[in-house]
Amino acid sequence: MRFIALLIIAALMTACARPSSDEDQLRKLIDTAKTSAQARDASALLAFVGADYQDSNGFDKTRLQNFLRGYFFTHPKADFLVTLGEFEFPQEGLARVEVSLVRLELSNPERVHLSVEFRSQDSRWRVSRAEELGR
Repeated sequence: MRFIALLIIAALMTACARPSSDEDQLRKLIDTAKTSAQARDASALLAFVGADYQDSNGFDKTRLQNFLRGYFFTHPKADFLVTLGEFEFPQEGLARVEVSLVRLELSNPERVHLSVEFRSQDSRWRVSRAEELGR
């Protein structure tokens, strides 16, 4: 009986919990994407990319997929340090954040600074654009 009571209380607490904010959802998405990148799993990483993706290199989602597969093939170890700037929400369903990404490697660390745009599609956030920032 105690178990059932605890289960009901837990269910009620979950139901009453405040839904996560858009920023919380985006932080979780970025963290999961980082884990996918470190596992060198291009397919899992592309699950976070919208079908309308574009970037400053002229890549669409298909070209990004080919790039990631090649990158992971030529870089057998992929450890990343990700730093996020402030999240901006200029309109409903649109978010932007500055992302600093460093591939940790003693001999040749790679650093990239990006402005990443997310769009909410079917109640799920997806990367829609990435622009490299000069620093």
